[in-house]
Parts: sequence; C-alpha cells; structure tokens
Amino acid sequence: MRSARLDGAIEAWANLDFEHRLLMPDGSVRSLHVLARAVKTSSGALEYVGAVTDVTVAKQAEKTLRESASSSGRGATFQFMLHGTVAAHV
Repeated sequence: MRSARLDGAIEAWANLDFEHRLLMPDGSVRSLHVLARAVKTSSGALEYVGAVTDVTVAKQAEKTLRESASSSGRGATFQFMLHGTVAAHV
C-alpha cells in the first residue's frame, strides 16, 4: 500500500529518501531505507533509480542504545547513523 507522501513525491517527480516498515508474513517487522533519484526516461516517463537497504539491525541497535542510556540515569544521548557509526553526546 502506498502512502500519501509517496504519491505526492511521484506526482512532483521528486527524489525519494525515507524509511518504511514492513510487516512480514511471520509477524516480524523489517525496517527499510529507500533512497532514489527521479529520472525522466527518453520516452518522457518517470523512473526511479536508487537503493532499498534493510536497516532493521541498525534500528534495533539504536533502540537498545537509547534504552541503555535512559536506564543508566546518566542522561546520555546516542545517535546511531547508517553503516554502524555511533555518536554519543553526554
């Protein structure tokens, strides 16, 4: 099912950069990052060229870090970036 945001981007021929969650048949949830450039083909049609990356593990690690920071009582803020880089602000 497409969202209104995706429909709006397609109508505007805009580039895509968003995260989306998928509910799998087994009940698990996967997190995807979609990054694509809108391209006009030689026939004038809209085509998207890009990548869809499964970021489920990164999202789970981010959640674990946030829970750990909040339970430690130290007030640390963690920011988890794609590709596994962690920035900690204490």
